[in-house]
Amino acid sequence: MPWRKPRLGPGFWPLLGLAAGRLISAAINSTGWDFALISLTGPVAYLYWSRDPRRIAPTLRNFGLVLVGVWVVLRFVGYFINSNLMAHALMLCLAACLAPGSTSERVPRPITAGAIGLAMLWTTSKGAAMGAVAMLAWYGSVAWVAVPAAPLAAWGLWHFRPWNSAGWRLRCWAAAAHKVYRSPVFGLGPGTVAWDHRMAAHAHNLSLNTLLWDGAVGLALVVAGATVTVLNRERFPRWAVAGLIGYLVHTMVDDYTGSGLCLAILAALLASPLTATHPSPRAPGSR
Repeated sequence: MPWRKPRLGPGFWPLLGLAAGRLISAAINSTGWDFALISLTGPVAYLYWSRDPRRIAPTLRNFGLVLVGVWVVLRFVGYFINSNLMAHALMLCLAACLAPGSTSERVPRPITAGAIGLAMLWTTSKGAAMGAVAMLAWYGSVAWVAVPAAPLAAWGLWHFRPWNSAGWRLRCWAAAAHKVYRSPVFGLGPGTVAWDHRMAAHAHNLSLNTLLWDGAVGLALVVAGATVTVLNRERFPRWAVAGLIGYLVHTMVDDYTGSGLCLAILAALLASPLTATHPSPRAPGSR
């Protein structure tokens, strides 16, 4: 691929805000440098994607198929990756299946979307299911359907993994909110656990976890960056907006800003508005 200079668009600023807030908190608290460095994955990945945004959707679709293969293998050789994280990545790749594309794709689009969707459901992640329902409902111009359908999807998956995740999250949120009061301005440092439970490595909510790790300063930086994105939302293709809606719904019950993989995929969605700013390559011999 010929070199193209990275270009900044409205989606860059929430990623930069997250990284800046996380670095500030790590410096003040003298802890959490590992997660602070991971947060740099977002801006760096954005700069990579912005070089050729037309490849974003096809790459995410292909990567989604790779994740499907990985998940199938994991089901037979042993569990060593968080199923909710896998579901989150699959959901964002599923959004790319909504993008307009060529009819001559190597793998037919319905097969790609079906495989990614089934693998996502196989994870039994209720949060990802709700995010996917909201994403598809908005894309289909029937956003109101998500209000009854998203909880029903979560309830349906509960039968395959029946545990009180709602009650558990309420306890996790309460414990995390109590910790926020210890250092509300700059947080307690990236990587701070929400409460004394093996599954509470974070607050399981994007806003609350940002407050816990990075404080009000970190949350303000993310919100400021997100505001720029929202004010320029008309520049985003419809499939990317759908994916971002799914992302926001899922992060109401989880947080993936501590995962470099998830930040890289999120950066792909946020870099998509730049597609129209790059001229199409000229045909050989044209002027």
